[in-house]
Amino acid sequence: MKILIGFLLIVFGMQLLPGQSCLTSGIVFSNQQDIDNFPLNFPGCSIIEGSLGISGSAVLNLDSLIYLTEVKGSIQILGATNLTSLQGLNNLKKVDGQFRCISASLTNFNGLDSLRLIGSTFKVQLAGLVNFQGISKLHKIGGNFELTLPSTSFIDFTGLSALDTIIGGMTGDLRINSFTGLNNLKYIGGSLNLGNGPIYSLAGLENLRHIGGLLNLYRGRFFNLDPLQNLDSVFSLTINNCDSLRNINALQDIQTLYFLHISGNQKLENITGLANLHTVINSININHINPSSILDLSPFSTLTNFKGSLFLSGRLGDFSVFNNIDTLTTLSISSNPIIGVISGFDSLKTITGQLSFSDNSTLTAINGIQNLINLGSLSIKNNPFLFSLAGLNHEFTLENTVTIQNNSLLSDCDIVPLCYKFWLSGLPNSNTISGNGPGCNTFQEIFTNCGAAPDQDNDGINDLEDNCPAISNSNQLDCNTNGIGDVCENFFDNDCDGLENSIDNCPSIFNPFQHDHNNNSIGDACEEFSKLGFGIAEPKVEYHFSNGSIYLDNPEKQLILKKQNGECYTLKIVGDVIQPQTITCPQ
Repeated sequence: MKILIGFLLIVFGMQLLPGQSCLTSGIVFSNQQDIDNFPLNFPGCSIIEGSLGISGSAVLNLDSLIYLTEVKGSIQILGATNLTSLQGLNNLKKVDGQFRCISASLTNFNGLDSLRLIGSTFKVQLAGLVNFQGISKLHKIGGNFELTLPSTSFIDFTGLSALDTIIGGMTGDLRINSFTGLNNLKYIGGSLNLGNGPIYSLAGLENLRHIGGLLNLYRGRFFNLDPLQNLDSVFSLTINNCDSLRNINALQDIQTLYFLHISGNQKLENITGLANLHTVINSININHINPSSILDLSPFSTLTNFKGSLFLSGRLGDFSVFNNIDTLTTLSISSNPIIGVISGFDSLKTITGQLSFSDNSTLTAINGIQNLINLGSLSIKNNPFLFSLAGLNHEFTLENTVTIQNNSLLSDCDIVPLCYKFWLSGLPNSNTISGNGPGCNTFQEIFTNCGAAPDQDNDGINDLEDNCPAISNSNQLDCNTNGIGDVCENFFDNDCDGLENSIDNCPSIFNPFQHDHNNNSIGDACEEFSKLGFGIAEPKVEYHFSNGSIYLDNPEKQLILKKQNGECYTLKIVGDVIQPQTITCPQ
């Protein structure tokens, strides 16, 4: 049968028109006969315009597809349980879409000798795959390189020696012995995230220079990151639970990260490889658990552009390396078994989120952070020897919640920001103060220790609410409504008409128009005039006995009318509007 197919291929191959295309809607082969008849049914076709699917146990080989050079859609091999080789696709050079190969029977890529480009995702899920032998000309994957490979048989990436670019990420959940075979790989546009690992060696990544997403090194069994010494650009970095890792010196060219997480590496001795890091956009999370070393944070001294969240836990030493930081989203210091006094953070003025100290078994005092001005929320929990909050005992704004719990020696909690918060807003309706020393077990205890709110000018209004706390002004007059009392602005305007008393011709009555018809320098609003004026050169009121009107030339005065029932009212002129108002009749 194969001799006959070969003969037919030769006959029809002689009639091939180079680049002739077919199947704009694509095709799915589910049995061997359809594949064998492909040259007969689609003579001269070397380019499939749509997608190519291969599925079903009846497919045994792909020999009759030998003249295919391009698939403009995608290729998916799915459930072809009796297909053991990709021979027949030997002339395929390009797949514009995805190439998804999911099979329990395929163990290699022999047959893809000419494939140079996969335009989108390359999905590999082969139960018996050992390496990538047979696909040696592939140089670019236009999407993700997705790997689900067996932990028992897969050895390395031998066969991908031409691959230099992965536009997407390299992702999967597999055991990696090494990256041998990827020695020419320079660019990964997405993440290098191989899930739960473990990864035994990074060998093979010596030429990798760029990772556009996350570099996730998890459960690594390597001692160092030396194969990554040419990596100069990575978006984010996590190094977690790599139990044999001693140092990260190979990362010396990394200058900018979105986030950095280094946690649970039992033998890590230093992070000097981060000495050139100057920008972290989102967060830094360091959790040092090596029982025989204290992690030196001095490599962060070059960090000049960081305003995100800072999480520091484990055996960490001096925090003064962060003295140049003025703004953070979060600051958390936790699970530190060696630190006694927290100092540093001398320039820190704003924490928009939470400031947290928790589970620090030897912490006795918080002395740093003395220049803080604005804080979102405060949490101090489970520090059994903490007794002093001196570094927080200064004036700063505390916007949101306060939690102080299970600090058995902490009794002095009446720090300035807490007292100010209580004086302004009263006691919160919550139970987040508990388990501390006497005087710091309830909000009421702290409030009692705070005493009365200060009132330095003795005007009866406490300094926190007084619009001029240094000068007595019980009336709190603030005519320009800028939040600063008039007496503190040296602007006296008793009637708030916009004119200072010294130039106002009627400083006790609102009269922005400053009418003064008799030119005596006393505003008309402050003078009493005759009810009727006869024979006066400039009468204030004219009364016509017939077909006349009552004329007021001072809109700042009132016309008082009396009804027959004895009620009095006025027609007060305010701007261009006449407002009737009922009043008590004058005597």
